[in-house]
Amino acid sequence: SLGDEVPSVSGDNLVMNASFEAEDVSSWQVFQDGQISGWHTDQGSGIEIQDESIMPGDSADGDQHVELDSHNNSNMWQDIPTNGEGTFEVSFAYSPRPGQDADTNIIGVYWDGELIDSVTADGGSEMDWQTFTYELPGGGDTTRLEFRAAGDSDSLGGYLDNISVAN
Repeated sequence: SLGDEVPSVSGDNLVMNASFEAEDVSSWQVFQDGQISGWHTDQGSGIEIQDESIMPGDSADGDQHVELDSHNNSNMWQDIPTNGEGTFEVSFAYSPRPGQDADTNIIGVYWDGELIDSVTADGGSEMDWQTFTYELPGGGDTTRLEFRAAGDSDSLGGYLDNISVAN
């Protein structure tokens, strides 16, 4: 089943399907819980994977990225094998949706159930990827990393790609 594989080498990226390349889409597709390798959703109508060909500019890593405001605001999460105590470097690439203002591009970042940050920006004429990095304590055997669309629920939201958790 999806999400059962656990990376075992310390220092490697502990996130499964970190750049949303496991499911190949030709333009865009909305996925329900359990349909994307490694990722789950329990809010909204699904997780939208987009191919970089449908928007001006490239994905941050690979050919695909994710949008959480598919038909409405949704979330995605993954329980990361943090194996007890320690500090982890959590990072991801974020881009506002081109042509949309900051009010619709907000994404909340949660670690172990706590809001760590809300990221947003006005979208320009093409993708504008920025990497956000945090040093965070592990929350036990597993720690939940979650992203939630938090802007206007209008099917036009910010993008995520190249998600990493490493220790």
